[in-house]
Amino acid sequence: QGIRLASKSKERERTEILEYSFALSATDVTTIGSKTDLQGAVHLGGERKMGQLEPLIANESFPACFVTPNQKFLRLILLTPGAFGGWRPDWLQAGAFFTPNGCPSPIRLVGACVPSWTPVSGWDFKEKRDKPMRKVVPAGAVYLIELENPPASREVSNYFWGRSLCDSQAAKEGVGMAV
Repeated sequence: QGIRLASKSKERERTEILEYSFALSATDVTTIGSKTDLQGAVHLGGERKMGQLEPLIANESFPACFVTPNQKFLRLILLTPGAFGGWRPDWLQAGAFFTPNGCPSPIRLVGACVPSWTPVSGWDFKEKRDKPMRKVVPAGAVYLIELENPPASREVSNYFWGRSLCDSQAAKEGVGMAV
């Protein structure tokens, strides 16, 4: 589940054009209006920009995790904006080592490169109204974590790979996906 974001930039007459491609999982959606499929042109966000929904290829999956073994430090890079209520997830703490729920080794936050917040809104297809605007950490933000047990770096990397760093509701929306 979630959103995958890829960007391509092209320069035309001194103008930068960004194209984004999103992959959505709609397993919880049964119908939208009278349609039973999610396909075709849609308006996205409060600015009502046009988008095109298309089905994914059935065997398309998230790329495999890669990491050099025995790393003391790992980078968590946001693929999608993170709705944390601040510059980092509340559970990701600096200072003493701690073990996040299900993580194979204790970690701690030692650094971050976080740009200024970005406004995000959207459209609630079920309620047929705008979603409220939220301030989010933009995609591309980097969190540097230190591992207490470097031999577990591959397992820790696999634990965070493609997982949302947000709470359960935001994670269902594909927000805060990290690699």
